[in-house]
Amino acid sequence: MDQALLLSRAADQYWAALVSPDADAAYAVVDDLVTGGTPVAEALTEVVARGQRWIGEHWASADWTVGQERSEEHTSELQSH
Repeated sequence: MDQALLLSRAADQYWAALVSPDADAAYAVVDDLVTGGTPVAEALTEVVARGQRWIGEHWASADWTVGQERSEEHTSELQSH
């Protein structure tokens, strides 16, 4: 599969896990990418960072409460450490 398509699909799966909210599923998306050969930096910038941008967009447009934003951002931040 084309790497750009793989990352796009992973980002969508990661987002779905964040909004579920299912932290284990979010972690699994990133873990699957990395164990499948995607460099960690690429998984973080193309999947986790994209998820963080989406979180910020939803919070800024008042689609989400502060509690939702903080919960999902916490999951994303744990991925990057």
